[in-house]
Amino acid sequence: MLTALPEVTEVEVSEGRWVVTGRGQLLSGVAGALARAEVVAEDLRVDQRTLDDAFVAFTGHVSESPESSARSERRAG
Repeated sequence: MLTALPEVTEVEVSEGRWVVTGRGQLLSGVAGALARAEVVAEDLRVDQRTLDDAFVAFTGHVSESPESSARSERRAG
């Protein structure tokens, strides 16, 4: 049901917990599909990844914040 939605890129099911990953109007697409199937979710949580999360996933390194860079420059100078 959910994997057929164009917004959904992945569905993981483990111990009665469903994790749906996707893009675009994912929340409304999933909520609509559940409503049409007359499925009532006991709990619903939305997590959005940040640009920092994407950077770490892509590079494997944590980016340095501008504040910590400024502090490093002041100490060095």
